[in-house]
Amino acid sequence: MAMSKGEFLREYPNLPVIPRVTMALDWETHEFYRAPGDNPDIDTGTDPEDVWDAGGVWPGFVGAGNVTVVSASGQDAVGGTGAQQVGFWGLNAAGAVVAGTVVPTGVVAAASAVELTSVFEAWAVSAGAAETNVGPLTLTIGGTTVAVVQALAGRSQSAIRPVPTGYQGFVVGVDVGASEIGTGVGHSVAELKTAVTGGPWQRRLTMSIEGTGGPWVPEMQVAEPVPESGVAKISVAEVMNDNMHVSALLTLLIVAHL
Repeated sequence: MAMSKGEFLREYPNLPVIPRVTMALDWETHEFYRAPGDNPDIDTGTDPEDVWDAGGVWPGFVGAGNVTVVSASGQDAVGGTGAQQVGFWGLNAAGAVVAGTVVPTGVVAAASAVELTSVFEAWAVSAGAAETNVGPLTLTIGGTTVAVVQALAGRSQSAIRPVPTGYQGFVVGVDVGASEIGTGVGHSVAELKTAVTGGPWQRRLTMSIEGTGGPWVPEMQVAEPVPESGVAKISVAEVMNDNMHVSALLTLLIVAHL
């Protein structure tokens, strides 16, 4: 979502590096992302999982290949009640944002003509009588799962976003909510991490979430830079012997180099 300079300053008046950020921005060419993520079952102890529909750890960028979709339901196909066409976007081998579509064929994998190294969002473009996808849709590249649209959700949720080639990124907001699935006392540790493509992940922000009622950490206004061709993500570790359902919102400003 594009924002004017004035709108950005009104929404984020307390960023500690506002002068440095705003002086560097080309406000004619920028994007403002709110990236919601969800992981319904984090139970890995001190090993964090990423906040995305597929669960576990996001695989990172893979070798460029055709994006493929398969459903757990035969209704997600032309003539069925579910998804008739699936859209997606990600980065290609040159680090540019590319979008595409594919016609699902139910439980049989269907390949698109678009070659990417990642998929950051997928959605049902059109659907039959169910008005959304019936089964979970799994998108893969070269056999690696890169996105999941949960059953009846219509759109994937992933608190992971890239900075394309030619752009600079700033994480300007982080929200995290968690609720325990079992009966024990929940305790989760959420982390904001960034990395340059091919480089190691670096922890930039840590939040402790405790309680049994699903506490919500309000949006934290930060201004963590994410370099060109970098990635930002939210990871969560469950550390108290009880499974946690975690939702998160990553807010990222992407601006073109001057």
